[in-house]
Amino acid sequence: MAPDQHPEELIDRARRGGLAPEEQIALEQHLDSCMVCAEQLSLAQRFERQLAPQPRDKLTYQRAAEAAIQQLQRSPPVRRRRFPRP
Repeated sequence: MAPDQHPEELIDRARRGGLAPEEQIALEQHLDSCMVCAEQLSLAQRFERQLAPQPRDKLTYQRAAEAAIQQLQRSPPVRRRRFPRP
């Protein structure tokens, strides 16, 4: 792989864990000499960690759902209006 080529496909597959051993070696060699690609991979991994569901997200979603259900239960029933058929 030429040093001026950026192996974006390999970087994407590395993030998903789908590289063959020889591809992993080639990518690591490239990352050692290309700070642009090394930073791209590092940033992608950080974003994925930050966007991953957190343990308290489940509790937040559960509380929001329970509050919505309670609000619906306290709301007066909606009266459906019937229109005459032509």
